[in-house]
Amino acid sequence: MKKVPQEARTEFSRRLNQAWHQSDWGRATQKEISDYLGISSQQVSHYFSGTRLPSIPAAKKLSEMFGCSFEWLLTGESPKSKRSLEDAWNQASDEERAAFFSMLAKITINK
Repeated sequence: MKKVPQEARTEFSRRLNQAWHQSDWGRATQKEISDYLGISSQQVSHYFSGTRLPSIPAAKKLSEMFGCSFEWLLTGESPKSKRSLEDAWNQASDEERAAFFSMLAKITINK
């Protein structure tokens, strides 16, 4: 297994901390984040300090939690493609479409 250079881990850590502090989770503790992710607080601490990198599934969950692009979190670059809303809708599953309508109905009812 190839060792990831420290510079790459440091840059990932910098982006992760930036995303965390700019997100709705910005006031959450690392313990609260680890509980939400279902991993140890020590693992989360390693990710934020740049000691270790998360697995791909954990990085995906972190990007979703913090509302940032998965590609940006991993590489520092913006996604290469910008799907239109129509493309996203056409590629969505029936379950994703149903969840969208359910969410929209809740928003409409609460107004």
